[in-house]
Amino acid sequence: MPKRHGNLKFRAKMTEEALALASVFCATNKDLGQYWGVSEATVGRWIKKYPELCKRIEQAKLMVKQSLQTSMYKFAKGIEHYEKQANGEMKFTGWDKEPNMTAMIFLLTNKFKEDWKDQRSSSLINAIINKSEGSNGKLNPIETAFKEDIESRLREMFDTK
Repeated sequence: MPKRHGNLKFRAKMTEEALALASVFCATNKDLGQYWGVSEATVGRWIKKYPELCKRIEQAKLMVKQSLQTSMYKFAKGIEHYEKQANGEMKFTGWDKEPNMTAMIFLLTNKFKEDWKDQRSSSLINAIINKSEGSNGKLNPIETAFKEDIESRLREMFDTK
């Protein structure tokens, strides 16, 4: 990163630099200050003084947040594998990436705190996680219902059908 010296003044192109740095590298005000060769406090003043800079940094934060949420959702949901059949229909043939129950529970308990408090016992959650992530055991009917409830809530949260 370039090191600048002296009394640097805000320039319009810094808004685009801020967008790129914050969205790609999750740069904080301190990181931006180091990149531009100014203090974190100076970056904070510029954000207050220049609405376009503030807007770009907020845009970058939103882009990062959406990207991480999408990745976490895909990790939780799993990635299904389909193959095209001779008749042209797509048939589910397995998983490219298995659904991750821990990620499902994390999403539900953190994104929907009011609707999904840890009302169920942690032993039930642990049993499902252990059995669905490598153990040879099968889920009992209660665990299966719990897992289906989690999957249903995730579909409601993220599917836009």
